[in-house]
Amino acid sequence: MKTRSRLLTAFSLALILSGGFYENANAAELSPALTEAVSKLAPGEKLAVIVRFSAPADITRVHRADRNKRKKIVSLLKTKMRESAGTVAQLLAKTGSARKDLWIINGISVKADAALLDALSKHPRVAAVTLDAVVPAPGVNFGSPGAPEWNISMVQAPELWSMGINGGNVVVASMDTGVDLFHPDLNGSWRGGANSWYDPYGEHPTPFDANGHGTLTTGIINGGGNGGTSIGMAPGAKWMAVKIFKDDGYASLSAIHQGFQWLLDPDGDPLTNDAPALVNSSWGLGNLNGCSTDFSQDIQVLNSAGIMTVFAAGNYGPNQYTSTSCLRRLDISAPYRPRCRHQDSGPYLWRSHTPVLQRRFGYFIRVCPRKRRIGSPGERFP
Repeated sequence: MKTRSRLLTAFSLALILSGGFYENANAAELSPALTEAVSKLAPGEKLAVIVRFSAPADITRVHRADRNKRKKIVSLLKTKMRESAGTVAQLLAKTGSARKDLWIINGISVKADAALLDALSKHPRVAAVTLDAVVPAPGVNFGSPGAPEWNISMVQAPELWSMGINGGNVVVASMDTGVDLFHPDLNGSWRGGANSWYDPYGEHPTPFDANGHGTLTTGIINGGGNGGTSIGMAPGAKWMAVKIFKDDGYASLSAIHQGFQWLLDPDGDPLTNDAPALVNSSWGLGNLNGCSTDFSQDIQVLNSAGIMTVFAAGNYGPNQYTSTSCLRRLDISAPYRPRCRHQDSGPYLWRSHTPVLQRRFGYFIRVCPRKRRIGSPGERFP
């Protein structure tokens, strides 16, 4: 009986490794970047990859007005991921490969050698295998001490404050290099607690920023006036943060997915109302291809849960203090129809050189209106 048991165990493992447990012979294609990286692998060397399973959860059946929509969305996503993992989880267990669940995209991240990558790409439940690439953190330019905060006055934010619109009772999340908790203009507005800070790399248990960029952008959003001038658009708002960039200045794509996933349910209990109202991401994909849909699924999930996502328009305009053209830009914030929009595609309103974000047709577009409309985080446009 022992000999037969050993034979059955060995046969089962062989079936898993050879594809005998697979439901069909359809193979997922490796991304071009991953294919190139595999060709350079040394024997026994492993690559960090993201594995996406086919048939993601259908969260469209959760009504946007449902009071428990976030709980239902989280439950659907986690259940679907467990179902999708199936024999892939067995394969990883047999090969001793640890994984990180990315249920927000119905996938996982794992380090795999060439043999495991080949087995994953041939598995019928796997839709795609891509390189878990890294992107550099954005740079930051510090102004001179005591410089007047002209941007706040230019958009007439003080007029909104006088009307009682200052972001009060709104929580804004920063996905960036972190936030300096001891900055005098930000210390008092941190929401506080374990559900207000997430470092997927485990480098810092409390808010920290080795770069300064995340502190800068959070200050623009809801910084105070302890330095003698008002630096934030919505000083009444609270902030929470995800440190997607390591102290060395780089972020992995899987860590960014983990960040979006955490923001959907910060304390692990979808019944508690601790998710942010909106998420700010002032970063780009650096050395990766300009048109990317890597995070469109994450953004769609957050949008369905009632969490707005905002991305920087870019700092690459033709003149100082200008952005890129409204007619040529990267639309990484489109949760439903991710695409690269160029001059021959719309919809656009080309009326001036002052681009802003507006929500139309279920996604965000950058338009150039005659009249600027600026609002604090969480406030509705008139």
